Amino acid sequence: MMSARRASVLWLFIILFIGGGNLPFSLAAMQSVPANQDELSDNQYAENESDDDYEDEDEITAAVVAPAPVPLADRIIRSITVEGNFSVPSQAIVSRIPYHEGQRFDPRKTNTLIKNVNDLNYFKNVQLYGEPVGSQEVDLFIVVQEKLKLAGFEFQGNKHLTLKEIEKKINFSKITSIDEMDLPRYIAIIKKLYRDKDYHNAQVTAQLQPVDGAACVRFTIQENSKTLVKRIFFSGNESVTDKKLRSLIYTREDWILGFMDRAGSYQPDMIEADKQVIENYYQSNGFLNARVVNAQVQADAAQEEVMVTYYIQEGDLYTISDISVPGNDLISEEFLKSRLPIKECDLYSKEKIRETIEGLRLLWGDFGYIYADIEPSVKPNEETKTVSVAFYTELGSQVTLDSINIRGNEKTEDKIIRRQLLLQEGGILTTKGMDDSKQRVELLGYFDQRNGVNWKINRLGKDRASLDLMVKEVKTGRAEMNLGFGGSPRDVSSPIESLSLRAALSDSNLFGKGIQFALSGEYAKREVNFNFNLTQPWLFDRPIHAGIDIFTKRTSYSDFFFLEKSSIHENIVGGAFNLGFVSHRAFDSLWINRLIVEDVRYTNTAVDQRTNFINQAQKDELQGIINRRFQSGTFIGYALNVTKDVRNHPVHPSNGYQWQMLTKTVFPSRTTHAIDTPLHGFGFFKADFDVSWYTPLIDERSLVFCLHGHLGLIAPFKHRTVPYRELYNIGGPASVRGFEFGEIGPQWIVPGLAGKSNPLGATKAFWINAELIFPISADFSMKGGIFYDGGAGWDTLDAAQISPANLRNNHFSYRHAVGLGLRVLRPTPIKVDWGFKLDRRKGEEATRVHFSAYHEF
Repeated sequence: MMSARRASVLWLFIILFIGGGNLPFSLAAMQSVPANQDELSDNQYAENESDDDYEDEDEITAAVVAPAPVPLADRIIRSITVEGNFSVPSQAIVSRIPYHEGQRFDPRKTNTLIKNVNDLNYFKNVQLYGEPVGSQEVDLFIVVQEKLKLAGFEFQGNKHLTLKEIEKKINFSKITSIDEMDLPRYIAIIKKLYRDKDYHNAQVTAQLQPVDGAACVRFTIQENSKTLVKRIFFSGNESVTDKKLRSLIYTREDWILGFMDRAGSYQPDMIEADKQVIENYYQSNGFLNARVVNAQVQADAAQEEVMVTYYIQEGDLYTISDISVPGNDLISEEFLKSRLPIKECDLYSKEKIRETIEGLRLLWGDFGYIYADIEPSVKPNEETKTVSVAFYTELGSQVTLDSINIRGNEKTEDKIIRRQLLLQEGGILTTKGMDDSKQRVELLGYFDQRNGVNWKINRLGKDRASLDLMVKEVKTGRAEMNLGFGGSPRDVSSPIESLSLRAALSDSNLFGKGIQFALSGEYAKREVNFNFNLTQPWLFDRPIHAGIDIFTKRTSYSDFFFLEKSSIHENIVGGAFNLGFVSHRAFDSLWINRLIVEDVRYTNTAVDQRTNFINQAQKDELQGIINRRFQSGTFIGYALNVTKDVRNHPVHPSNGYQWQMLTKTVFPSRTTHAIDTPLHGFGFFKADFDVSWYTPLIDERSLVFCLHGHLGLIAPFKHRTVPYRELYNIGGPASVRGFEFGEIGPQWIVPGLAGKSNPLGATKAFWINAELIFPISADFSMKGGIFYDGGAGWDTLDAAQISPANLRNNHFSYRHAVGLGLRVLRPTPIKVDWGFKLDRRKGEEATRVHFSAYHEF
C-alpha cells in the first residue's frame, strides 16, 4: 500500500466500495483544489493551500511560490500501478483499464475503469488515486481489496430443490471468490426458484465459513409448505360463466392430479396475465369497455392456501355498424372486405381487429408492399352501442429483395437450403414467397420443429431489403435399436405379432448434402429382413430424384393351420432403381419411377395329410389355396409412385396434407410350384391411394385432428397369380388398430372348429384412421391421442374355387375400433396403441394392444 507521506500529497479521485450504489463523480470532486484554480492569483492559491495541515514549513513556502499545476484533464499518464492484488495478476487488471501510459488523462473514463475492474468479481473494494508528477504528468494507482477465495457451497434443508436445478441459475464453476455482499444475490435466486415451485414461504439464509484462508458458503433452507391456489372466484361476470373463465386463465385450482399439470400453482405474474386474458376474451366478444378492475389474493394464516377473486366490469355489448377499408387500383375495397375476418353486424372483437390488421399486411405483402402500415380506427357510438371501424393503409413502395443470407446452418450446405426457396434476389419481396419458402425449408426435416426456421428482414431503404434465413439444425443422422411388439406400424403386409428387434443407421442429410441414406435390419419370430437405400433427391443439382434399394426378407406365415410344419417360409431377394422428378403441371407432385426385380421362394407349403381335423376334400381345397398364393419364381415389375406433401412438419405435423398414389405392374413371368394349378406365374396390376390431412383445433399444436384414408385394388392378369404378401390382410397398427393381422377380410375356416381360420388376403381394401393428437409435454417429447379406426378387406383371389361353407368375410364387411395412443420420445421412445373393438364377434378378443419401443445411441 502507499505510504502515509504519499497519501498526504495525493489527490483523491474516487474511493469506491463494491455494492455502494451509484457512481456519481465530477472533475471538481476528483480534485482537492477548486475547479477554477487556473484563474486564482498566486496569493489566492497560497491561501487555499495554507488551509491544509502541512507539517513541513518549507513545503508550505514552496507551495506559495509554485506556479498553478496543469489541470488533471491535461496531464499525461506516466505510469499505472496496481496494488493490493494477490490472486489476480496485475496484467489482468490493467487489461481492463481504459487508460494507457503516455495518453492524456480523461476523467470521463473513470466510471468505466471502476466497472471493468468490478466485473472481474474478485474484489470487494476498488480505489483509484492519482499522484501529480511535475507540472505535466500524473501517476495512477489502482488499489484493490480482494474477496475471499471460494472453497465451495453447501446446502442444508433443500428437499424439493435439487442442486442441479440451482446450478442452472448459479454457475458455481465460474465463481472463484466471494464476500458477504454477494450472498443476498444468491439468496434471491434460490428464493425465486422456490417461488417457481410454489414454495413462497421458503426461508433461505447464507453464511461464510472460513476454510484455510478461503471461504465456504453454507445455505440453510427452511422450505415450509407449498402455497397453492385452492379456490378461484369471479365477481361481476353476468354474461360469461365461471366455468368458461376458469378454462381461459393460466391460474387453476388445485386438484388431486394437480402435480401432473401444475394446477394450483400460485404465480403472481400469472395473476396479472390472467387479467389480460379475461379482458381480451370480453373485448373479443362484444364487450368493448370490459375491464378486470382488480385481482384480489387472500391467503390463510399459514400462507398455504390461496383464494383468488377477479373483479370484472363487463360494460355493454357493441356491434359493428360499418367497416371501411379503402382500396386502390390494385385491389378494390369490395375485395378487401370479402377477405376480412370481421363483418358488419358482428359483435365487436378486439381479436378479429388484430387478425384483420395482420391479414391486410399479409395481403399487401403478397404484392410486394412489405412495409405497408395498417392503422385501425375504432369509433364507438355510446347511444346506439355500435362501433364504426376503418382500416387505413399507407402502402409505401414495393420492396426489392437485395440478397438472402442463411444463418445457423453448420452442417447443411447453403445450396441445399437455397434450392427450396421460391424468392429470387433482385425480384419483388412478397410475404407469400417468404411463407411458402419457409414451409419448404421446414419440410426438409433438418431443423428444429419449434421455431427452427425464421425470416429476419433487414431494411436497406424505402424500397430495398435483404433477408436473413435463421435456421436451427437438429440431428438428422441416427443409430437406433428398436424393440417392438404387436405388429409393424409401418408395413401393412407384415404378419409380425410377437417381439421384434430392429437396428438401423440412417441420415436424411448425409454430409450436409441432402443425400438420404438408410440401412436397417429386423429380427422377429416370424420375420427377418435387411434393407439398404441410398437416394439423391437432386441429381446433378437438378430436381431429379434418383435412388437404389437392395433388400432381403424372410417371413414366416404361421396363420395357416393344418400344415405339415408350423409355418410357411417366404424368402425374397430383390432390388430396385428409382428415378423421379417434380411435375409442376400436376400440382407440384413428386413422380418416382421404380424398376423392380425380385426372386421369391417358398418352403413348407404342404398340407398335413395326417391331420384328423379336416376331411380329404378340405385338405385338397386348402392345398390349392396355398399353391395359388405361395408360388416360387422371379419377376420384373414397374412401379409409379406419385406423391405430394404440404404438411408443415414431417415429424410433428399440425397443418397441411399429404397424398400418395402408387401403381405397381408385375409383368407376366413363370413360376415353380409343388402341385399343378391353372395359375401359371406372377402377373398383376396393383393400385393404392393414400391421403392424410391435418388441421389444428386449438392453437397451432395444442390439439391436432388427423384424418387418414387408404384405398387399394389388385387385378391379377389372366391365368396369373399374386404373391400372398401383395394381398391385403387388414388389421394391426399399420391399418386398423385393435385387430390382428388378417382379422378383417376373407378367411378360410372349417365349420365347427372355433379359432381355426386362415387369412386369405383380399384384392380390395379400404381403411380410415381419425385421431385427435395433443402434446402432453411442451417440447412434444410426449404426445397422446384418441383414435377411431375402421376398414374392410374383401374379394379374395380365388373365391370361385373355394367352398362357400369354408369361405368367410369375402364380402365388404366394415369393422371398426376406438382407442387411446401414447407417443414418448424421451428418455426412451415408446409407441403404444390400445384399441377396443366396437363390433366384437364371437370368439374374438375385445381389445388389442400394439406396442413398440426403441433406444437410440
